[in-house]
Amino acid sequence: MTSRLYDRLLSLLSVVGFLCWCFIILGPPKVPARGLDFRIFYTAAALPLEDLYKLDRQIAFQRELWKQYGRFVPSPFPRPAFYALLLKPLRLLDYTTALHLWLALLIAAFIGAALLVRKLYGAGLGIFFLLVSYYPVSVALRNGQDISFVLLLLLLAVYFFRGGREWAAAL
Repeated sequence: MTSRLYDRLLSLLSVVGFLCWCFIILGPPKVPARGLDFRIFYTAAALPLEDLYKLDRQIAFQRELWKQYGRFVPSPFPRPAFYALLLKPLRLLDYTTALHLWLALLIAAFIGAALLVRKLYGAGLGIFFLLVSYYPVSVALRNGQDISFVLLLLLLAVYFFRGGREWAAAL
């Protein structure tokens, strides 16, 4: 088997693995199950900074946001305030559009992280297959958790550190 065919086969298996986990764990991906944890980030984007850590304001916003979907369990915003500032542009979009943009950014960050793993550790495309079809990653992406950004930033820190760019790595 040629390496190009092998890479394509592993890419296809990665996508199938990801989709299988999504369907097995959470059923067909539709709102609100798709990106369930995104409402935390959307809440932070929409609330004024002075209300960001007031739990009653977060609950009120999420209750209003979620009333079309039925019952919900409130989820507080767990990140520092500067992170909320980065999220502010999402408030310009309705929830579903912002969710899909968020999911696209998460997937792009995850692909970037997988490419950095290949570059840093000399791994083949098989590492992408293993990463994407690894159950916790698939569920995190499906739920809209921000681990893709965290993983990408950590790998970038390693990349910069290995290149002698300590300040960039520290940032």
